[in-house]
Amino acid sequence: MQKKLLIGMILLGGWIVSRGDVPSPFLKKCAIPYFLEPMEFRTLKMQMLPPEAYGMVPDLYSDFQLNPAFLRNVSQKSVYVDLNPGQTTSVSWAPWLATSGEYAVLPQWYSRTSVSTVLVNPLYNFAFLFPIGSQWTLGFLNRSLFDYGPFRTGYSGYWNEMAADAARYSDIPLVPSRLEVDENQQTVIGNQSEVVLARSMTRNLDLGFRIGYFVYDQDGDLYNSKWANYPHSAFAMLNDEALSISGHHIELGAGFVFRPNSKTKIGGYGGILFGNASDRSSSLDTSYTWSEQDVQPQYYQWNRYFLSSRQSSSMDGKRPRMGLTFEKAITDRWKLRSFAYATWTTLDYSGDFVSADTSSSDRQYDEYEWPSGTIHLRRHESHGSRSNLFNGDGNEESNLWRYFVSFIYTQEKDWSFFGGIDLQRAWFSQQVEESSMYKSHQWDRYSLYKPETDVESIRHELEYTFKMTRTQWRVSLPIGIQMQVVRGFSVVLGTSTVFSLSDETYKGRRIYPLRVSQKWQDEKQILDDIEINRYEEFDSHPAKTWTRSWGQYVGIVYTHPSGIHVYVQCGDDFSRPANWALGFEIQW
Repeated sequence: MQKKLLIGMILLGGWIVSRGDVPSPFLKKCAIPYFLEPMEFRTLKMQMLPPEAYGMVPDLYSDFQLNPAFLRNVSQKSVYVDLNPGQTTSVSWAPWLATSGEYAVLPQWYSRTSVSTVLVNPLYNFAFLFPIGSQWTLGFLNRSLFDYGPFRTGYSGYWNEMAADAARYSDIPLVPSRLEVDENQQTVIGNQSEVVLARSMTRNLDLGFRIGYFVYDQDGDLYNSKWANYPHSAFAMLNDEALSISGHHIELGAGFVFRPNSKTKIGGYGGILFGNASDRSSSLDTSYTWSEQDVQPQYYQWNRYFLSSRQSSSMDGKRPRMGLTFEKAITDRWKLRSFAYATWTTLDYSGDFVSADTSSSDRQYDEYEWPSGTIHLRRHESHGSRSNLFNGDGNEESNLWRYFVSFIYTQEKDWSFFGGIDLQRAWFSQQVEESSMYKSHQWDRYSLYKPETDVESIRHELEYTFKMTRTQWRVSLPIGIQMQVVRGFSVVLGTSTVFSLSDETYKGRRIYPLRVSQKWQDEKQILDDIEINRYEEFDSHPAKTWTRSWGQYVGIVYTHPSGIHVYVQCGDDFSRPANWALGFEIQW
């Protein structure tokens, strides 16, 4: 559950891209962090090196993540835990149609508030390795995430405006908070665990097995109810929203390590992740206001509003992966490591959105007649209804091929060095099909003075198909060194240069099976626009993108003769202790 490389973004389609002139689809996947991502447990010592160094350098914990059979390298009990308060990863859920334009039928607070971000970085990373006899080794890994806070922010800005409107004709100030119930809370909890078991079958052959489980749950609740009643005015309002996001995945895998001689290791691994997720949101938005003049009750105003909406989505996917490892001790101090890796991801998701509102109002007021200056009492009655229906289906497919080779040099315990090259090719494809319908009917009638009736009706149907593909090639050149500066203290320095080339295409097609706009004035139709099967096509192939990036990494390791290890990883700003992360390991 740590911050992933671009690998994870490719596999799950989390691209931050410019789509050119091709509109993005509204349909979104469930907002589940780390879904279908392997644990890839990394100690702080490994995080002191470039991310591409994962697997390039022999490491007790990283090795059996690549192949569970490497767990047989553990010769003594080991407990590891780290705390990373300086590292924050946050996510925020947003309704699909919150930015879908003029035809969205949404609760009023959607345009004036936002869902608070939640922290989803692990609170800790824990590992326990335990040799059992001379042939078995057991490993247990675990980490959890938790956050708790407000569900929505910027929530109370417009209540005063509504209250002022309710008391327009009242001489008594309206206080909408006279009676109030207010709840606004969000909770996030998640856990990822993994059990690894390895066994030596012969002197030259080890087998390993893995089973892992990840679960995530997020709940948000907003309940705001205000009302006040006075002799000549009243106010009532209810805003209710509930959000539920949940998901899980399971990982199964097995691997082997074969040693044809004392200097060579050959290994293979195969595994699969599979899981599903869902999110659901429902909202209720109602309000009522009324006021009148105390001595002239013919001047009054009332408004009623009612909206209900429901949004739901689900997704399921699978991700098989496999890898081959090769390790060769060239000399007593030089070692070669090579690794080939491939993974494929298939993700299917769907969603629907249903929302409808009705509103009505009645008002009597003075109308000024120009140029005579005569004042007339006029009445305005209004009624409106709108509805928005949406459903969509999406499919994402991706694959990643990775190969690296590295050389490691070790000078006893004084210092060690490694350098390597990492090659990656990633491909991603997305297809989305959507259909939606918007209906609106508005009726206004004026009486007592200048009678008039206006009616407007709108019906829009839309179907949209979106396709995109992206291919990326990456070359990484990581380098790392560990030097002992004083007895027990070592400094770890790492750097990497990354070159990438990206190529992407986008296509979209809109079809409007039916678009109807009609207007009547005093029962006479003045507009009757009907369009059938209007379509728009989009095609974009942006220029290929070439990028080069560079990173640096620093950390400190303290080793005590008793078997205690302390790791301190420094962030981008070394002068701020809040950017540091601490890790502890005990071996016995």
